[in-house]
Amino acid sequence: MEFNFSDNDVLSALVAASIKADLLVILSDTEGLYDKNPSYKGAQLIPFVKKITPEVRNVAEGGGKLGRGGMGAKLLAADIVTAAGAVVIIANAKKNRLLDIIEYGEVGTLFQSQKKLPDKKLWMLFSTIVTGKISVDDGGKDAILNGASLLFAGIVKITGHFHKNDIVELIDKSSKIFARGIVNYSADELSRVLKMPPDVRKEYLRMGQFKDIISRYKMAVL
Repeated sequence: MEFNFSDNDVLSALVAASIKADLLVILSDTEGLYDKNPSYKGAQLIPFVKKITPEVRNVAEGGGKLGRGGMGAKLLAADIVTAAGAVVIIANAKKNRLLDIIEYGEVGTLFQSQKKLPDKKLWMLFSTIVTGKISVDDGGKDAILNGASLLFAGIVKITGHFHKNDIVELIDKSSKIFARGIVNYSADELSRVLKMPPDVRKEYLRMGQFKDIISRYKMAVL
Protein backbone atom coordinates (compact mmCIF):
# COMPACT_ATOMS: atom_id res chain seq x y z
CA MET A 1 0.00 0.00 0.00
CA GLU A 2 1.15 3.56 -0.69
CA PHE A 3 -0.42 6.45 1.20
CA ASN A 4 0.37 10.13 1.51
CA PHE A 5 -0.18 11.68 4.93
CA SER A 6 2.20 13.58 7.18
CA ASP A 7 0.53 13.27 10.61
CA ASN A 8 2.44 11.02 13.03
CA ASP A 9 -0.71 9.29 14.31
CA VAL A 10 -1.80 8.46 10.77
CA LEU A 11 1.70 7.41 9.76
CA SER A 12 1.77 4.97 12.68
CA ALA A 13 -1.58 3.61 11.49
CA LEU A 14 -0.31 3.14 7.95
CA VAL A 15 2.74 1.27 9.24
CA ALA A 16 0.53 -0.91 11.46
CA ALA A 17 -1.77 -1.70 8.53
CA SER A 18 1.15 -2.39 6.19
CA ILE A 19 2.85 -4.87 8.53
CA LYS A 20 -0.53 -6.40 9.49
CA ALA A 21 -0.13 -5.63 13.20
CA ASP A 22 -2.75 -6.91 15.65
CA LEU A 23 -2.71 -3.82 17.88
CA LEU A 24 -1.85 -0.13 17.66
CA VAL A 25 -1.50 1.92 20.86
CA ILE A 26 -1.67 5.69 20.38
CA LEU A 27 -0.35 7.59 23.39
CA SER A 28 -1.83 11.04 23.89
CA ASP A 29 -2.09 13.88 26.40
CA THR A 30 -5.71 12.88 27.10
CA GLU A 31 -7.22 9.68 28.53
CA GLY A 32 -8.86 8.76 25.23
CA LEU A 33 -12.03 9.68 23.33
CA TYR A 34 -14.58 11.68 25.33
CA ASP A 35 -18.28 12.25 24.70
CA LYS A 36 -17.51 15.98 24.46
CA ASN A 37 -14.54 18.31 24.84
CA PRO A 38 -12.62 16.90 27.86
CA SER A 39 -12.17 20.42 29.23
CA TYR A 40 -15.94 20.73 29.65
CA LYS A 41 -17.55 19.88 32.97
CA GLY A 42 -19.16 16.46 32.98
CA ALA A 43 -17.18 15.12 30.01
CA GLN A 44 -17.12 11.31 30.12
CA LEU A 45 -14.47 9.00 28.75
CA ILE A 46 -15.75 6.53 26.15
CA PRO A 47 -13.98 3.27 27.10
CA PHE A 48 -15.07 1.17 24.10
CA VAL A 49 -15.99 1.94 20.50
CA LYS A 50 -17.50 -0.99 18.61
CA LYS A 51 -17.46 0.77 15.23
CA ILE A 52 -16.41 4.23 14.05
CA THR A 53 -19.66 5.78 12.86
CA PRO A 54 -20.49 9.34 11.72
CA GLU A 55 -21.70 9.97 15.28
CA VAL A 56 -18.31 8.93 16.69
CA ARG A 57 -16.58 11.20 14.17
CA ASN A 58 -18.76 14.10 15.29
CA VAL A 59 -17.73 13.45 18.90
CA ALA A 60 -14.05 13.55 17.90
CA GLU A 61 -14.53 16.79 15.99
CA GLY A 62 -16.04 18.37 19.09
CA GLY A 63 -13.26 17.13 21.34
CA GLY A 64 -10.47 19.43 20.28
CA LYS A 65 -8.54 20.74 17.32
CA LEU A 66 -8.60 18.63 14.19
CA GLY A 67 -5.09 19.54 13.10
CA ARG A 68 -2.02 17.41 13.44
CA GLY A 69 -2.01 15.68 16.78
CA GLY A 70 -5.68 16.42 17.43
CA MET A 71 -8.34 13.80 18.17
CA GLY A 72 -9.53 13.98 14.56
CA ALA A 73 -6.16 12.65 13.36
CA LYS A 74 -6.18 9.94 16.03
CA LEU A 75 -9.66 8.85 14.98
CA LEU A 76 -8.55 8.66 11.34
CA ALA A 77 -5.65 6.49 12.49
CA ALA A 78 -8.08 4.26 14.38
CA ASP A 79 -10.31 4.10 11.30
CA ILE A 80 -7.43 2.88 9.14
CA VAL A 81 -6.19 0.25 11.58
CA THR A 82 -9.59 -1.17 12.53
CA ALA A 83 -10.46 -1.42 8.83
CA ALA A 84 -7.23 -3.40 8.44
CA GLY A 85 -8.53 -5.88 11.03
CA ALA A 86 -6.62 -4.74 14.12
CA VAL A 87 -7.44 -3.21 17.51
CA VAL A 88 -6.58 0.37 18.49
CA ILE A 89 -6.16 1.86 21.97
CA ILE A 90 -5.87 5.59 22.65
CA ALA A 91 -4.51 6.27 26.14
CA ASN A 92 -2.72 8.88 28.25
CA ALA A 93 1.04 8.70 27.82
CA LYS A 94 1.74 10.24 31.23
CA LYS A 95 -0.54 8.10 33.39
CA ASN A 96 -0.42 4.65 31.84
CA ARG A 97 2.46 2.27 31.31
CA LEU A 98 2.53 0.71 27.86
CA LEU A 99 2.81 -2.85 29.18
CA ASP A 100 -0.23 -2.34 31.43
CA ILE A 101 -2.22 -1.01 28.49
CA ILE A 102 -1.35 -4.02 26.36
CA GLU A 103 -1.87 -6.58 29.15
CA TYR A 104 -5.06 -5.28 30.73
CA GLY A 105 -6.60 -3.03 28.08
CA GLU A 106 -8.73 -1.30 30.71
CA VAL A 107 -7.44 2.23 30.21
CA GLY A 108 -8.18 4.84 27.58
CA THR A 109 -10.48 4.05 24.65
CA LEU A 110 -10.38 0.71 22.85
CA PHE A 111 -11.58 0.55 19.23
CA GLN A 112 -12.79 -2.88 18.14
CA SER A 113 -11.31 -4.38 14.97
CA GLN A 114 -13.54 -4.71 11.91
CA LYS A 115 -13.67 -7.18 9.06
CA LYS A 116 -10.36 -6.76 7.25
CA LEU A 117 -10.61 -4.89 3.97
CA PRO A 118 -8.40 -5.81 1.01
CA ASP A 119 -5.34 -3.59 0.63
CA LYS A 120 -6.77 -2.00 -2.53
CA LYS A 121 -9.92 -0.87 -0.74
CA LEU A 122 -7.89 0.44 2.20
CA TRP A 123 -5.85 2.48 -0.25
CA MET A 124 -8.99 3.86 -1.91
CA LEU A 125 -10.59 4.80 1.41
CA PHE A 126 -7.63 6.45 3.05
CA SER A 127 -5.46 7.77 0.24
CA THR A 128 -5.33 11.57 0.26
CA ILE A 129 -5.07 11.70 -3.54
CA VAL A 130 -8.70 12.42 -4.40
CA THR A 131 -9.09 14.46 -7.57
CA GLY A 132 -12.84 14.96 -7.80
CA LYS A 133 -16.34 14.23 -6.61
CA ILE A 134 -19.42 12.66 -8.16
CA SER A 135 -22.79 13.52 -6.64
CA VAL A 136 -25.37 10.76 -6.98
CA ASP A 137 -29.11 10.49 -6.42
CA ASP A 138 -30.79 8.29 -3.82
CA GLY A 139 -31.27 5.44 -6.29
CA GLY A 140 -27.60 5.43 -7.20
CA LYS A 141 -26.55 5.51 -3.56
CA ASP A 142 -28.89 2.67 -2.59
CA ALA A 143 -27.60 0.56 -5.47
CA ILE A 144 -23.98 1.14 -4.43
CA LEU A 145 -24.70 0.35 -0.77
CA ASN A 146 -26.25 -2.92 -1.97
CA GLY A 147 -23.13 -3.90 -3.89
CA ALA A 148 -23.85 -2.52 -7.37
CA SER A 149 -21.66 -0.42 -9.66
CA LEU A 150 -22.24 3.28 -10.28
CA LEU A 151 -24.14 3.80 -13.53
CA PHE A 152 -24.51 7.08 -15.38
CA ALA A 153 -28.22 7.25 -14.57
CA GLY A 154 -27.38 7.82 -10.90
CA ILE A 155 -25.12 10.83 -11.50
CA VAL A 156 -26.37 14.29 -10.54
CA LYS A 157 -23.24 16.45 -10.62
CA ILE A 158 -19.53 16.29 -11.46
CA THR A 159 -16.99 18.29 -9.43
CA GLY A 160 -13.27 18.57 -10.10
CA HIS A 161 -10.98 17.74 -13.02
CA PHE A 162 -10.29 14.04 -12.69
CA HIS A 163 -9.04 11.61 -15.31
CA LYS A 164 -9.73 7.98 -16.04
CA ASN A 165 -8.42 5.73 -13.22
CA ASP A 166 -8.32 8.58 -10.70
CA ILE A 167 -9.86 8.20 -7.24
CA VAL A 168 -13.06 10.18 -6.70
CA GLU A 169 -15.44 10.59 -3.79
CA LEU A 170 -19.13 9.77 -4.09
CA ILE A 171 -21.46 12.31 -2.50
CA ASP A 172 -25.12 11.86 -1.55
CA LYS A 173 -27.84 14.52 -1.67
CA SER A 174 -26.93 15.61 1.88
CA SER A 175 -23.39 16.40 0.66
CA LYS A 176 -22.00 13.49 2.71
CA ILE A 177 -19.18 11.36 1.35
CA PHE A 178 -20.28 7.71 1.42
CA ALA A 179 -17.80 5.95 -0.87
CA ARG A 180 -14.64 6.26 -2.93
CA GLY A 181 -13.77 4.56 -6.16
CA ILE A 182 -11.56 4.40 -9.25
CA VAL A 183 -13.46 6.09 -12.06
CA ASN A 184 -13.54 4.66 -15.59
CA TYR A 185 -14.11 7.98 -17.36
CA SER A 186 -12.76 11.52 -17.10
CA ALA A 187 -14.66 14.48 -15.68
CA ASP A 188 -14.77 16.05 -19.14
CA GLU A 189 -16.38 12.95 -20.68
CA LEU A 190 -19.01 12.69 -17.96
CA SER A 191 -19.77 16.41 -17.88
CA ARG A 192 -20.24 16.54 -21.64
CA VAL A 193 -22.93 13.86 -21.51
CA LEU A 194 -24.52 15.32 -18.38
CA LYS A 195 -25.04 18.62 -20.24
CA MET A 196 -26.89 16.97 -23.13
CA PRO A 197 -30.66 17.48 -23.42
CA PRO A 198 -32.42 14.61 -21.59
CA ASP A 199 -33.76 12.96 -24.76
CA VAL A 200 -30.37 13.16 -26.50
CA ARG A 201 -28.59 11.83 -23.41
CA LYS A 202 -31.06 8.95 -23.11
CA GLU A 203 -30.46 7.89 -26.71
CA TYR A 204 -26.70 8.28 -26.32
CA LEU A 205 -26.66 6.06 -23.25
CA ARG A 206 -29.00 3.56 -24.91
CA MET A 207 -26.35 3.06 -27.59
CA GLY A 208 -24.07 1.68 -24.90
CA GLN A 209 -21.46 4.44 -24.97
CA PHE A 210 -21.02 4.29 -21.20
CA LYS A 211 -20.63 1.13 -19.14
CA ASP A 212 -19.97 1.19 -15.39
CA ILE A 213 -18.81 4.65 -14.33
CA ILE A 214 -17.22 3.04 -11.27
CA SER A 215 -17.19 -0.74 -11.06
CA ARG A 216 -18.26 -2.27 -7.77
CA TYR A 217 -14.92 -4.08 -7.75
CA LYS A 218 -13.13 -0.71 -7.75
CA MET A 219 -15.19 0.90 -5.02
CA ALA A 220 -14.99 1.12 -1.23
CA VAL A 221 -17.95 2.22 0.89
CA LEU A 222 -17.20 4.34 3.95
